[in-house]
Amino acid sequence: MTVTAFTIAPDFGMLLFIPLIIGIYILFFLAIRGLVLWYFKINEVTWYHEEHIRLMEEQNLLIEQQTEILKEFKTQMGNNTIDPNK
Repeated sequence: MTVTAFTIAPDFGMLLFIPLIIGIYILFFLAIRGLVLWYFKINEVTWYHEEHIRLMEEQNLLIEQQTEILKEFKTQMGNNTIDPNK
């Protein structure tokens, strides 16, 4: 059995073909991913979650402001308030 230069040398056509195939697979994956996200409305669900988080943060801010107002009111009233626990 003799070894020739053609059997040892790499096939440059194949070396260029492999990255092309990998690129096609990546593009196919991204296209299918977009289709799946659209079909299951995952993008909309994510948007609703972000909106819900924003509304909860706004609600927390309003609750903090209300708490400060109530504390100020309580200090202004002093001991004139009626304690329901008595």
